[in-house]
Amino acid sequence: MSIADINIPSSEVRILSQASTADSRSKPDALLSSSYSFRIFVESKISKAINVKQLENHLSVINRRENSFLLYITPHVGKPEVLENSVAWINWKSIATAFEEYLENEIYQKTELLEFLIVEFRKLVDNLGLADSGWNVSNSNEQVLIVPASWAERIALKYGYYICQNNRSFRPSKYIAFYNNQKIKHVFEIKESPKNDVCLSGENRFKEYISNEEPNYLEHDLRKVILVKKTLDVNIENDKRDKNGKICAYVQMQTYSELSKLKQASYTSEL
Repeated sequence: MSIADINIPSSEVRILSQASTADSRSKPDALLSSSYSFRIFVESKISKAINVKQLENHLSVINRRENSFLLYITPHVGKPEVLENSVAWINWKSIATAFEEYLENEIYQKTELLEFLIVEFRKLVDNLGLADSGWNVSNSNEQVLIVPASWAERIALKYGYYICQNNRSFRPSKYIAFYNNQKIKHVFEIKESPKNDVCLSGENRFKEYISNEEPNYLEHDLRKVILVKKTLDVNIENDKRDKNGKICAYVQMQTYSELSKLKQASYTSEL
């Protein structure tokens, strides 16, 4: 809600799906409410088409209620003009990113189930084309994608690409680094937008790789491939500790930092 510029009091929240209203013409997708505090009606769209009549019906309901809000969730990059100032808005990409950043924040308790749900939610958003991320490597962003990988780092150094499971979701980044054996030693520039659904045996550039690394590769085993080039050597040691004070893995799935930080850091805590 804070990303959508809706400030709600800290209290118990009741969540309803397909919320009914006094006006039968208005039936938002969801309602978040707290007695005597607020009511937030939610309308979610997986296409960029917005029904103006439906919007008017929703507005007629919330305008008659104090402390009521209307939130639209759409795939648009920016807030559509048809949504008036009285309508809050957020896109699917921002929600997925907020969930991922939640996992990266050390103050929150992480669970395997929560991590699984967030990863699968991002996959759903990407596969439905709701993120509209447009991974553009020509952008001059400093973001570095950091993944745990020993085998993949060797492949990147030897062949110049990162191969991982198909449709794995990442935020658009300019660089990639591998966390391997409690260290980060190299930073690679991402040369092309990542490609999904790649059949390695169907492209000549992977012939040597398959022969040397995966001689039993099967054609139906599609992968995501990212073309990379080593651009920087670093020496960053892991100093992350768990609640008992013992050294633990810096990253389990993936995390993000900035190139300027990797250039200066000696320990992962500085990232």
